[in-house]
Amino acid sequence: MDSVFLSDTENLNISGLSVFDKREYLKHLKDYIIEYRTNLQLPCNVTFGVEIEYKGIEKSNIDDIIINYPSYKSVEERNIAVGGELVSIPLRDDFMNWYDLREILNVLDSFEGIEKDTGTGAHVHVGANILGNYKNFMKFILLYSIYEGIIYRFAYMNRCNPRETLISCAPPFSIELTNDYPELLQTKNCRDIRKMYDRFRGVNLTNLKSFNQYKEKNTIEFRMANGTFDPVLWQNIINTYTKMLLATHNEFDIDKLEYLMFRMNYDRYNHDGFDKYDMDMAIEFADIIFNTSLDKTNFLKQYMKDDTETQSEYNIHMCKKFTRS
Repeated sequence: MDSVFLSDTENLNISGLSVFDKREYLKHLKDYIIEYRTNLQLPCNVTFGVEIEYKGIEKSNIDDIIINYPSYKSVEERNIAVGGELVSIPLRDDFMNWYDLREILNVLDSFEGIEKDTGTGAHVHVGANILGNYKNFMKFILLYSIYEGIIYRFAYMNRCNPRETLISCAPPFSIELTNDYPELLQTKNCRDIRKMYDRFRGVNLTNLKSFNQYKEKNTIEFRMANGTFDPVLWQNIINTYTKMLLATHNEFDIDKLEYLMFRMNYDRYNHDGFDKYDMDMAIEFADIIFNTSLDKTNFLKQYMKDDTETQSEYNIHMCKKFTRS
């Protein structure tokens, strides 16, 4: 693939490519492999935390290993009879944190008897302080509501369909946000926003405490991703969630975004179709939230997967491997 599409310094507007160039780009994207990175060029005020679910082996087996990774703790997960969850402290974008995440996932993947791609979730908390203010929070609500289906398909990781527990644990949220948008415009403090929803949504807002101050557990949690032990996919969803929040500092045509939000969620919303494969819309989203060509290409590859349409049934539909760690 042309180096301009993989640059971490250039910002190619993929939406603006000619029909021929876009076709060539997508042709090369089919064979592209996402690689693990040592940093994501995140600002120093960005924090994130992960919750890695696993099933099929006793939690005690993991307890003996996780003591070697002081940034993580082993806890029970009430929805998993045999298994548990590894929960990190707030992490930053540095080499050791990415090293530990990869090592932990590789250890889990190597356990005999551990179940893979069987309905677990991959949850990521992002420090809400990076929003900066209420206005940017509302930009996030608009972006998320418009592109929720794109985000969900991307977050299906190495599958082209959701896990069986998605609707009970992390159902789509955009139609509710659209209905509540007028109220959210008037509700400008975090406490009142927290009270409007419970945590069982694709995005959990119940931990929101401040738009601009770093506080313990002041996070926006993204809950829709399928579980996986592939570190590249974990890194890619972390990159996307954090940079989506950072993108709210950019200038947007709010009237246009509001129009798109209401059109999207009243004209075509239903769970079986909201996450359908729409590469043009995915490219539009990537151009909005990312400022490097490499980020865009990595996002779009994980969205494309092996170019298979989104499957609505919950039988496991694995995609051809497209990562290298």
